[in-house]
Amino acid sequence: MLEGNNWVQNLTMPGFLALTVFFAIYGADSVSLFGLFTSVALDTFYQRPQFLVRHLVSRLFAGRYRIEELGFNNLPGQGGVLMQGNHISWLD
Repeated sequence: MLEGNNWVQNLTMPGFLALTVFFAIYGADSVSLFGLFTSVALDTFYQRPQFLVRHLVSRLFAGRYRIEELGFNNLPGQGGVLMQGNHISWLD
């Protein structure tokens, strides 16, 4: 599921970048772009209310669950480091 979600996000991000460039080329300001995205978001929340509930619940959990950094003293002082998350739950 996480891989599929990441795949969809990586496809939509260039699409929104292209839309932003399109707006910039044709002289539309950022307020109209924000209005367009807001209207799409409101329509999505109206059509599929579970998205709104998921958003509100994720904001509620964001205040409760904090990221704790452990083991920074184990990182080398010089050179590169490869850090990877293991995604053990949807909360991370």
